[in-house]
Amino acid sequence: MPHLIRVTFGVSKSLKGLQTTAIENVRGNTVGQRKVKADLILRNLKRKYNTKSNDVSQNKLKRTADASGYDDIILAKRPKLDQAIQKGLKQKAIEVTSGVIITREESVSRQASEKGFEKQNDRGPSDDLGLDQGVESDAEVQVQAHQEITAKILFTRPSMVNVKPAGITATAFSIHEDLLTVHIPFLAQAILPSSQPSNSMRQLNLPSWINYMDFTILVSWLHTGTLPMIDIDSPSSRFIHCHLANLWMLGHSLSIPAFQNTVMDSLRKLCAENQTGGFNYAWPSFLQAEEIYQRTAVGAKIRAFAAAALSFKRPVDKMGEDSEASRRCFNVWKRTPELFVDLCQASLRPECPWHDEARKMWTVKEDLSLKYKWEELAKGRKLTRAKVKGWNGETLRELTMIL
Repeated sequence: MPHLIRVTFGVSKSLKGLQTTAIENVRGNTVGQRKVKADLILRNLKRKYNTKSNDVSQNKLKRTADASGYDDIILAKRPKLDQAIQKGLKQKAIEVTSGVIITREESVSRQASEKGFEKQNDRGPSDDLGLDQGVESDAEVQVQAHQEITAKILFTRPSMVNVKPAGITATAFSIHEDLLTVHIPFLAQAILPSSQPSNSMRQLNLPSWINYMDFTILVSWLHTGTLPMIDIDSPSSRFIHCHLANLWMLGHSLSIPAFQNTVMDSLRKLCAENQTGGFNYAWPSFLQAEEIYQRTAVGAKIRAFAAAALSFKRPVDKMGEDSEASRRCFNVWKRTPELFVDLCQASLRPECPWHDEARKMWTVKEDLSLKYKWEELAKGRKLTRAKVKGWNGETLRELTMIL
């Protein structure tokens, strides 16, 4: 069964409700990711035929479908989503006049072939920040791959683990054992054997050094491959940098390179969007950089990025020779001489550290792909067939489940 992608133009509330219901019954990536993909398709239509979104003719849509691989587009004068969904189970694409609903088989390779679309044809606000939209498309491909594996895992044997954080009042998490195995083998090895009957949930006690809120975000990433949205206009946005740095260090401690790279991309984007130019509000400060150096080992990517970001702001130029700020800076260098060395080296590099040209410098290498880890884990397991039913009771698809 193909995934469902939606573009909406002034659709009534009732139709939106039907669309949402249909989306929830089709396994795929998140609604937010589908909207991003749908916007990409819409811009392709508008650019190719220079027409408004709600004024696309049937012939133009058909030609676009043929050229883009979206086949069997159907136009209806009156949107009837329930009928469209039923037909969509047999067809690759459906379009209704008040909105475009496109269903098709998604694949990582297909998305990869489209990743250069924005870079070649559009220049948006990201260009001024040094953020390459092609790189953003690469990130979308990685998120898609992450969510496809997550969906496969969640449809396997219902082997859940009760993950209990340190502290009496902390709420425990129920996480699929295979999610922990493919993403965080360090924790998966610490799962305690069950002393109860075989159908009871096994338990994992988190070490006390894992922050509860940080782990909550990690659990969200395990299922979605993305981080929660960040409001850069919030008064507390200056502290979000520090939180992201803490998340990166959590991923480092648990050996999760993919999580570290997701956090680093968010940190780079936040640095680009939150340029204030003032030393007092720039991340990192000398004390924040010192804390990162104290909590990480030599060679950590977050060290190099923090030093490069600090050096690029040229904070020393804003200090007086005998000011209190310069004395604090000198004390930090005395306590953390390796930070001083990295600052000197970073000052010799002309590129902006958060621009995408420098992205590879801060990327943590992943030894094995997520797909390979999952395939290795699934080897030798029993296969069975299961039916997934929609909101109207009709069978949407049959799935192969791994037990």
